[in-house]
Amino acid sequence: MKARTERLAKEKMPQTATMATASGPADGERTEERHKDIYEDYWDVYYKDVQRLRRELVTRPAVGGEVGVLWLSFYDAFRERMVRDILDDIGADRGTSILDIGCGHTMFTRIYTQEDCPKVTGVDIAENVLDYQRKAYPYMEFVQGNAQDLKLDGRWDVVHAGEVVEHLFHPYRAMDRWCKYVDDDDGWMIITTPTPTFKIPSEQHVSFVSMADVARSMRKNGMELVRAHGLVPFMPFVANWILKMGSVGTRDRVYEWYAHLPYKYPTLAAHAVYVGHKR
Repeated sequence: MKARTERLAKEKMPQTATMATASGPADGERTEERHKDIYEDYWDVYYKDVQRLRRELVTRPAVGGEVGVLWLSFYDAFRERMVRDILDDIGADRGTSILDIGCGHTMFTRIYTQEDCPKVTGVDIAENVLDYQRKAYPYMEFVQGNAQDLKLDGRWDVVHAGEVVEHLFHPYRAMDRWCKYVDDDDGWMIITTPTPTFKIPSEQHVSFVSMADVARSMRKNGMELVRAHGLVPFMPFVANWILKMGSVGTRDRVYEWYAHLPYKYPTLAAHAVYVGHKR
């Protein structure tokens, strides 16, 4: 896959970066084994909540107080659109191979049709979600694996890890391993994750890495961080206020404008997308 590398590489990278930070567990009682158990059942619980909230969004336009609504109604769609734009920019097509780490109900089933979908391999720890995906999307490949200590054969044109880093106890070790799956000939990595700027530890979110952390990991493994953008704006209370607007169309337009504020300054955002390139 030969991409439009020149333009991406020349994009001016933000000059500020947070200090390298990775938080440990929010409480001292959680163990890695317990954490692993959570994710083997995670998608069963999460996907049911996702479907319920999506149904409620259709019937209740202004539901600003409900946990998860901001994520489902704005962030998820915004992130998917940005990842698709990045893939278009680097020249991804049906011949492009993509490794989707921690795929869950992979976004690639939503941003591509079967006719224009690249060759996607989804990896997740939860066998139940993989069984569902295999039946629903037979044109993709799904394999079981632990994102923390991934063991796969082969390399891919694009390695994508969307909202995975924050769920790992050892994020640097994981990112080092992921880089090894990026093709040596013009390969790419796309990572989306919360930043340390507004870190809120929880049972699921145990680690927070900065732009500097990601760049260091990529550089260590022969890659260059060529692009970084904020995905979720600072001051989340403003987003909650936007959610309470009566018109869905107005909310979408206002939020999209608001979400672009940290686009050039990812260290000011609550979530960010990082794009690495291996020449």
